[in-house]
Amino acid sequence: MDDQKDQSSPQGSVAAAAGPVPTNVMGLSPVFTDPLWRISVRLNPVEVDLLRTAPLRRLHFVAHGGASTLSTLQSYSRLEHTLGVLALVAHFRPDDELLRVAALLHDIGHLPLSHTLEGISGLDHHALGSQLLRTDPLRPALEKHGISAEAVAAALGVQPPSPRTGSPG
Repeated sequence: MDDQKDQSSPQGSVAAAAGPVPTNVMGLSPVFTDPLWRISVRLNPVEVDLLRTAPLRRLHFVAHGGASTLSTLQSYSRLEHTLGVLALVAHFRPDDELLRVAALLHDIGHLPLSHTLEGISGLDHHALGSQLLRTDPLRPALEKHGISAEAVAAALGVQPPSPRTGSPG
């Protein structure tokens, strides 16, 4: 056993490749409390399963403010933002499972520097997220709970009227 290296520690690493996204951080407890809104959320089984997928877990490593984190004190991740959105939806629409899932998955297409890189070569986090919804491991996790990726994509595609964009809705 002494000749085997421990792959979980930096000292025992053989290769410099990153390991899998950890799945044992969020979702162990069925309840979390959002630190900003102080809203306690009881996670549904589909939410626990989604929080254990790599596309959602990787948001922990994406800065919410993108490149602005270089010049501001902003330090929270896209995952923390996503959980805050889930907390608000769970508070105001606790029984709307589709909307809760859409809240949890609304940012899965974000690139490492968030909005900073969007527009380069036609990259758009909404389009990337829509593609991710229809692939493993998200699609099977949704289907396991009777939710279609198309229903989530449709829920995410609805744009409320916005004075910022000038869209009527």
